[in-house]
Order: sequence, then structure tokens, then C-alpha cells
Amino acid sequence: MNKSDPLWVNGTCDRIMKTLQRWILSYYDGVVSATCKRNSKPGPQGIVIEEVITRRACWVAWQQNDLDYFIKILEAKIPTNPNTLDLRRNFPLWKNGRIIPNNAGHETRAVLIPIYEEDLKGLYHLMEALYYGKYQEEKPDLTSVDLSSFK
Repeated sequence: MNKSDPLWVNGTCDRIMKTLQRWILSYYDGVVSATCKRNSKPGPQGIVIEEVITRRACWVAWQQNDLDYFIKILEAKIPTNPNTLDLRRNFPLWKNGRIIPNNAGHETRAVLIPIYEEDLKGLYHLMEALYYGKYQEEKPDLTSVDLSSFK
């Protein structure tokens, strides 16, 4: 018997997981959106500064209802996460699986949402934990509650 989280809805969440899997698999085909300079390991030429890709943006088609429910899950479980805030902010612009902003009356163009690979994998693991009912909410620290106001 599946002991999933109450937010897990069969069908919808299954499609969300498949979309996240496609996103992970297409991650390295995405457009580079951020890089940083790092020192390489010492070698025959000494230490070399190299440009390393840190973030990519991919085209991922979402069903609008699935994306809306996924964002609601994220808002319930990780409301302050930057990815949650980005997805919610861009959701009203979502159409046919892509974000289509209107540039003040000018042509519309599709936009990619950049994401770090670790964040993307974390979102997948969050859904996986919901499926198995293993997501643990942060419990409030009861030692900080002032009991003097209670009678």
C-alpha cells in the first residue's frame, strides 16, 4: 500500500515526476545561463583558471494544470525557495508549455527559466519523498515558546 503525502494526487503528480525527469535528462542540452571562474587542479602547466558552467536553462513542456499544482506543492512545502518564487512569478505568463511574456505591446518571445542542476534534482527528490510519504516538515522549536502567557 502506498503511504504517500496527502498532497500526492495520482495521475497529476505522476505526470509532474515525468516532466521533472525529462527536465533532468535535457539539462545538459540547455542554454548556459551562468558561469564562474575556478582554479583547476595543479597540473603540468600549474593552476589554470577555467570557466565553469554553473546554471543552465532548458525548454520543458508542462501542462498548465500540472505546473499550477506543482507550484502549489512547492508553496506548501518550500515556500521561500527561489525556484518556487520564480515559478509562481512566471506562471501567469505560461502558455502552451512555454513562458510567453508580452514586452510592453511588442512581439512575444519564449523565455527559459534558468535553474541549478542541484536545485532541479532537489525538486525531483521532493516529489519522490512525497510519493513515499517520507517528506518531513520542519517541526517548530517548542523550547522558544513563552508559556507564561498561557493560563
